[in-house]
Amino acid sequence: MLKVKCKVVEKGEGAIAKWSAQYEKVNEGIPPPQDHLDFLTKLTKDVDAHLLKA
Repeated sequence: MLKVKCKVVEKGEGAIAKWSAQYEKVNEGIPPPQDHLDFLTKLTKDVDAHLLKA
């Protein structure tokens, strides 16, 4: 099970997106959610870049 939270925080002239992710393996047959974590990493960088331009 993967739980993800996002919080946008004002910082100086812009804002920053802060993410937290919790992963609990329900059973051993399930692979880790690496694709999801890679997507969140890219998304965070894109959101931060966008918010810092605002």
